[in-house]
Amino acid sequence: MWTSTNSAPFCWLQKFTHLSAILVVLVQAVHVQEGMAQSHDWLIVPGQRVGPVHAGSSVSALRALLGNEAVVESAIEVGEGLTEPGFVVYPQDPSKALAVMTSKRYGGSVQMRILVCYLQRRDAPCRWSTREGISLGTSLSDLEKLNRRPFRLHGFAYDYEGAVASWQGGVLGSLQSEMGSVRLHLTPTISSPQHHAWLRQVTGDREFSSAHPAMRPLAPTVYAIAVEFSPFDSR
Repeated sequence: MWTSTNSAPFCWLQKFTHLSAILVVLVQAVHVQEGMAQSHDWLIVPGQRVGPVHAGSSVSALRALLGNEAVVESAIEVGEGLTEPGFVVYPQDPSKALAVMTSKRYGGSVQMRILVCYLQRRDAPCRWSTREGISLGTSLSDLEKLNRRPFRLHGFAYDYEGAVASWQGGVLGSLQSEMGSVRLHLTPTISSPQHHAWLRQVTGDREFSSAHPAMRPLAPTVYAIAVEFSPFDSR
């Protein structure tokens, strides 16, 4: 026959199970709050996240966090009239839009790429930035100051127009790591015939120093930011 003493372990187990369930709910709530906070801090963190989007973030998880209308599956324009399958976060606002693409790699791993402020005009604002304050419109001269030295970039009027090739051991080398990278593309300002003469000096399939004499009058600014995460196992 059971007594109150015999039933004590069972009562303790019930209380423990109930407390465990409460703890799980609390942990889930904290994760949701962290995700919501990250979705509104507008930060690009190399190798980690762009706001709420991490390597491996799914459409369903982001919709649960941000709402169904905030995440839309779409063909992503990647240039030269080509598209890739993916999805867009905040599709109604180019100053916030993130175009997310994933591609299968050798061995079954997956790589995720994000185009920041997708389809935004070059002269328009972008909400996203790195901790250093780099965003669309950041000038070459400001990048040099942040990097604490000149860097190298690809020539203009070419497939890799104005893409940063190397930070030359500067501070902004932190934008590239084993976990992923933030790639910046710059474009020059062309407003007079003289600008075309300067442009010819830094055009083509070559790398140039940001300290090249033609760079100052051309005053390049960041017009595209692409974030890449290192390949991961999606299984």
